[in-house]
Amino acid sequence: MRRHTLGDYLRKKRLEADLSQNEVGRELGYHGQFVSNWENNKASPPAPVWRQIMKLYGIPMNELLSVLVEDSEKKWKEVLSQSKKRKSS
Repeated sequence: MRRHTLGDYLRKKRLEADLSQNEVGRELGYHGQFVSNWENNKASPPAPVWRQIMKLYGIPMNELLSVLVEDSEKKWKEVLSQSKKRKSS
């Protein structure tokens, strides 16, 4: 079963809000390419922007924290898995 990434979540919320990446970028004071990078897991929004994202997309704090924790756990499991593979080679 594929676990969704933070980028998947942000894309889903943007589409539910019926906004383009450029519209989100303008609203948050960023270029639309930054929003694309967030949604494609190439970067994460800076900490000060999260409150604006929550307000723009109507995300409750507990929901966002749950997604952030799940995404972080997934990334750490991948890092640890890669580390184990290197040690066993």
